[in-house]
Amino acid sequence: MIFGKNAEISYLPCNIEIRGSIFKPYSSFEITNITAKKGDNYGKVSIINTIINGNLKFTNLSEEANTLFSIHNIAITTPFIIENTFFNKQTVIDGLSFALTPKQAMRDAVKTFAKSLQASGLHNIIIENGLQEDEPDKTATPETDKDMQAYKIACESGFLKPKYAASYLGMSKDNLAKKRMADKQRITRESIPYVGQGKSISYPIDALDAYNLQDWDLLKKLREKYAQKDTETDDSG
Repeated sequence: MIFGKNAEISYLPCNIEIRGSIFKPYSSFEITNITAKKGDNYGKVSIINTIINGNLKFTNLSEEANTLFSIHNIAITTPFIIENTFFNKQTVIDGLSFALTPKQAMRDAVKTFAKSLQASGLHNIIIENGLQEDEPDKTATPETDKDMQAYKIACESGFLKPKYAASYLGMSKDNLAKKRMADKQRITRESIPYVGQGKSISYPIDALDAYNLQDWDLLKKLREKYAQKDTETDDSG
């Protein structure tokens, strides 16, 4: 599932699962105002195999609400907000990765997240996910707010230059270049199509989404689609 706008979980005493999803850079995902009297149970929120490229907020989650979070294999690519948030002692979080920044904003967000986990008594999650480190994962990252704005504008165009495509995938620019060279030599089900040559190379976002979701059938169709477009461009030139 791909979220292009806004999603909010609030005041909901039920079980919610988000699996195999992508939140676009211009979307927002907010978990907020889950409060209750002591003893009430507000269910379980599961987020699995999901990439969050948009704005993420955890706000006003009370300890008494007893909401259980189960978070597995999540990539968070932009700075996020954690405010007045406590996590259930049975909460499970693993496979977290952090990519796109401005770097200082992401460092601050990770530190705030670690403090919320610490206050909730979840020291093991901090250690297992490396949240006690000063630096998040090193991937291809815009350095400034200006770069971040350029990234979001590029996303709206539907195509990303290799620098931003690498961030979108949560990998380094060098590793994406190596993958591109390997894909030139041998096409596999995981080969990502791109258009242009040399410095004009760009990756279609629908192909990056298909790769992230491991939808190999769709990725194959997109390889055929963009190969045909490249051929048409060459013929017209």
